[in-house]
Amino acid sequence: MRRLLLCLSAPLFACWIACYPDFQSNGASDGGSSGSSSGSSGSSGSSGSSGSSGSSGGDASPDGSSSSGGPSSRIPKGTFFFRRNASDGAQLKITHDFEIDTREVSVGDFQAWLSAGYPTPDCAGKPTCTLEPGGPHEMHMNWKTSYFDTAHEEIFKSPTLCNRGSIGPTYLKASNTALPMNCVNWTQAVAYCAFRGKRLPTEAEWQYVAVGRDQSRTFPWGEDVPDACTKAIWLNFGLSPDFNGCKFPLAGGSAPAGASRDGVLDMSGSLEEWVWDGDDFTGPASPAPDDYAGNDSYSRIRKGGSYASDVDALKGVYRTSTSSDSEYPTTGFRCAKTVL
Repeated sequence: MRRLLLCLSAPLFACWIACYPDFQSNGASDGGSSGSSSGSSGSSGSSGSSGSSGSSGGDASPDGSSSSGGPSSRIPKGTFFFRRNASDGAQLKITHDFEIDTREVSVGDFQAWLSAGYPTPDCAGKPTCTLEPGGPHEMHMNWKTSYFDTAHEEIFKSPTLCNRGSIGPTYLKASNTALPMNCVNWTQAVAYCAFRGKRLPTEAEWQYVAVGRDQSRTFPWGEDVPDACTKAIWLNFGLSPDFNGCKFPLAGGSAPAGASRDGVLDMSGSLEEWVWDGDDFTGPASPAPDDYAGNDSYSRIRKGGSYASDVDALKGVYRTSTSSDSEYPTTGFRCAKTVL
């Protein structure tokens, strides 16, 4: 409603910016309206752990046992060079193995949370409670009861409030079960993952997977830029107003040649993905604190680029930030869980 009222009271151009804050004049990448974005032409060296067992497009295989509604990949702990842009970076240690969803959360997955009544974590009367008891993020990864109202917004049901060209909420598409869920805000992503006994990945965890851990890949699949739509669902010379050369929406995993070293799909393109971190804008000191997870700011990080992104936004180090209560047709998420 806040976005609709703003549009109705603004001049035409201001209305466009208010309703489509992730639009950029070049129509290529889709960063947030109230934050920052950065990319890099590549990643530099690191030291890390050896690969995990199994193979499904990489060193780790989907085990089919994820509690997030779909398969997950187990990622081995290790150290890598965590980058925020071309000019900074820090050695960062992931102290525990973790699981990450092999695909982005689908409409079918998300409907299970909706059918359960949009549940949020029970803090037993306290204003906050941890989302990872006993884990490395126990002290700083917390649910706040003040998130309740934002978690219950229904922008994902509105083709007017969440739209870009002809691309609106995947929730409203026919035969939508396998489509990645978009038009959800950060708080809803956190609540959904908690419902499944999981959490959002940190930016460091997400990037660790996307760059092949200690291999410091430019893209999840390696160094070569994407060709057509086999490695990523991306801009691919798509034209205004959708900038959608790969004809999104497509079912999760529709670009299997773009799987990461660990077999994780759609980390580049399809939908940008919310991660846990608040944007501290400067990044960690070097070496970074173990299991670094940003801060608790109102602006939250999105990773991976979307169907409307150019090549730079598909790189593993690319990031953009925007307010946590924002909903975009270009944004979805996946869940993660520390292995304790």
